[in-house]
Amino acid sequence: MKSIRLFRRRLWPYMWRHKLLMLVSTALVLLTTVCALVTPWLLGYAVDHVLVPHASRLLIPFGLMFFGADLLRAVSTVFQNYTITLFGQRVVHQLRQDLLRQYQYYPLAEFNRTPTGRLVTRLVNDTSSLQDLFTGGFAVALGELAAVSGIIGWLIILHPRMGLTCVSVFPVMAVAAHLFSRRIREASRLSRVALSTLNGTLAENISGMWLIQLFNKKDRFRSRFEEVSRPYTRAQLQTVESFAYFQPTITILASFSMSILIWYGGFLSLSHGVTLGLLVTFMSYLQSLYAPIRDITEKYSLFVAAMTSCERIFEFMDRPREPGTDAGVATPPALQTRGHIEFRNVWFRYSETAPWVLRDLSFTLAAGERVGIVGHTGAGKTTVSALLLRFFELERGAIYVDGVDIRTIDKRALRQALGYIQQEAFLFSGTIEENILLWQEWRRDAFARLPSHPSLLATSQVFEKGSNLSSGERQIVSFLRALAQNPGVLILDEATAHVDSLTERWIAQLSATAFRGRSVLIIAHRLATLKTVDRILVLHHGELVEAGTHQQLLAKRGLYHKLHEIQSRREELGAATTTTSSAAGASTTAPTEPA
Repeated sequence: MKSIRLFRRRLWPYMWRHKLLMLVSTALVLLTTVCALVTPWLLGYAVDHVLVPHASRLLIPFGLMFFGADLLRAVSTVFQNYTITLFGQRVVHQLRQDLLRQYQYYPLAEFNRTPTGRLVTRLVNDTSSLQDLFTGGFAVALGELAAVSGIIGWLIILHPRMGLTCVSVFPVMAVAAHLFSRRIREASRLSRVALSTLNGTLAENISGMWLIQLFNKKDRFRSRFEEVSRPYTRAQLQTVESFAYFQPTITILASFSMSILIWYGGFLSLSHGVTLGLLVTFMSYLQSLYAPIRDITEKYSLFVAAMTSCERIFEFMDRPREPGTDAGVATPPALQTRGHIEFRNVWFRYSETAPWVLRDLSFTLAAGERVGIVGHTGAGKTTVSALLLRFFELERGAIYVDGVDIRTIDKRALRQALGYIQQEAFLFSGTIEENILLWQEWRRDAFARLPSHPSLLATSQVFEKGSNLSSGERQIVSFLRALAQNPGVLILDEATAHVDSLTERWIAQLSATAFRGRSVLIIAHRLATLKTVDRILVLHHGELVEAGTHQQLLAKRGLYHKLHEIQSRREELGAATTTTSSAAGASTTAPTEPA
């Protein structure tokens, strides 16, 4: 009953969108069923009116009628399978698109808690189960159900008593199907859950394969994967075991129905209660009845698996979407910002039980101003950018852009107006241009005006995650990607942490023109990158403890001065170590004069 309600309430609206294909498919199924019902009746009629009375002149006409009925059935079956398959593909395609749209509106914080493999399983494996139902099972099951219903009805019409006697085992079949359906459904659900976990573990292990090989932990991770795959194997075996009992039960009941016909029909034939042709017709119908029933039982597990997948798909689609995004508006109006940012008494923590990350934080970023944010690890620097971009919602206080509370702005428009350059740049497989423009063709003019980089010009194809590019080259693409959308505010979150000195100088030259006329918020560990900013904010345990220019903060001899001293000593020690190593290498490789 639950599966039927799910089918009627959630899956049926998707099917009704393609009602023309569905109606044509249904008409072809009915035509195929009628052709299947005609041939056994023709056989019985031929026995009574051609073979028994020896009417040889009717042999050819009846033979042509047999051939015509089977030919029409074959042609209608071809078109029936095509239209139903096309119908199913369109339904699943629409369902897959809606599920992907749900992913795009899924809260970003949830992606950190949900394994990627589990999301991929819903989008690929679960929708594939529905696809198998429509293309491989639905076409067959729909035709076979129509054939079974037609045969049962026609048997009762031809001879009510004998027909009801023959189909008396069908209530027992229905009870057996109901009892086994629970076990098959539960096993299928456990199988899907185990498959999600298996895919998640596999995706994680493949992504971290370099680490597994580096520490030589291949055996350990192989055994770990075996432990995760074991529940999936058990669930699959449970499904097969349940179905292995279910199918023989149906086969035995069907054979019992034929035995009843032989006994009761044979008795009526011998007592001249029915003709020989009618008995042959009943036997032919019952033989034709067994094959559809077997096919339906074979497709039953497919239906149960599809309904289980359907539950998982719609359970995910019913989850709340990311707040602050109007899903009914395809493209929100562009946000034209002057770049004035204000944090007013902002408090934030990642959960109700977690400690506060930001505590009563207040500061302003004037239009066109460059402000740096520094502090120890865990001071809340990156959280500032995450809240400004509304990756998370603040708990207390407010953040304003040009005097407007960002909670009243559509997130897509807000993020379009804020250029974000993060520490780890993510690249898609494709070309450099596609990664910069993100497949927005209307921005080609902006791409043409962007400065080029010599090493990027030689790269025609980008591999997955930019694995064929250096960290510096990936960071350059991230810079150009942010500039291509012409944002009013630029946010640099440790943007030069993993780049070499040459790339850093190129980025500095680019920044000299890119920062002009824009508000810039720079989050950095390396204080040397903040010497030219207008103001520096120093965070400590989520609180603003110091603010001023580089020279002003050094003169205060506070937390900023301590951070600067520590970094200066590290750089001096690193430079000394490099000089010593170079000198040692030079003395080792220097040529000696001959004796």
